[in-house]
Amino acid sequence: MPVWVWVTACFNSIDTQWFVQADPVWRAADVVGDAAVNEVAASISSNVFVNRTDTMYLTNDTDVIYSKFAAILFNNLAVNVSLTDPLALRTCRRHAITIRLTPTSLTEKTPLA
Repeated sequence: MPVWVWVTACFNSIDTQWFVQADPVWRAADVVGDAAVNEVAASISSNVFVNRTDTMYLTNDTDVIYSKFAAILFNNLAVNVSLTDPLALRTCRRHAITIRLTPTSLTEKTPLA
């Protein structure tokens, strides 16, 4: 019987919060041009929150999923600004990269749409 282990770490200060988590996951995906993928994978997540002023803060959320089939990196960097008490503006840059680890007819590095 497999043993499932996950690790969580958190750092908090007055203006910064950082949360990291690593755990096993099950990857299930239908891949274009290939058969379905169903396998055990590893997941690592990092979430950073930095309060710059009373009305502005930055966030950076990163997720990595790694398995025999592929490694996927998701990143979301955002700036949040409070305009009024109930209204805020958030702008972000999202990026995702897939690196195929198994031989395939597709390219080795395929960005996600």
